[in-house]
Amino acid sequence: MELTAELFSKSLLTLESQAAYFPNEQRFAPRSAMDVQATIIPLTATSGLGTSEVAVRDLSRAGVGFLIDRPMRLDEQFALVLPQLGDAPAVILCEVAFWQPVDASSYAIGGRFIRILKDTTQGLHLEPSELALESAGAAWRESA
Repeated sequence: MELTAELFSKSLLTLESQAAYFPNEQRFAPRSAMDVQATIIPLTATSGLGTSEVAVRDLSRAGVGFLIDRPMRLDEQFALVLPQLGDAPAVILCEVAFWQPVDASSYAIGGRFIRILKDTTQGLHLEPSELALESAGAAWRESA
């Protein structure tokens, strides 16, 4: 199954309703486990050209976790492409917040949402101010 804009939005709405049930959650934003495919586009010259199909492991209001067949550098930017029914895809700018080798040919990547680059249906309901990305990113960098 593919991670579409509709599935993304529904997952975020579900996470919002679950947040009240887990007030002691230690993470910045609770995550929802997923088993879907997504497309990313690396945005750095050293990453090579083209898109990569990745296996999405989890999703939160602050970011996405996925598996990929190559390492990615911290703070490396990429675009997460989300197909929308009957429309051009939505695109979210992300940056690598975490990476770890899983085995010889796969890496776990934690991507932080930066901003929506394109959403023609305005259906994603993802606002950086809602997520307080700037303050969360600053706090994360200070602790690293």
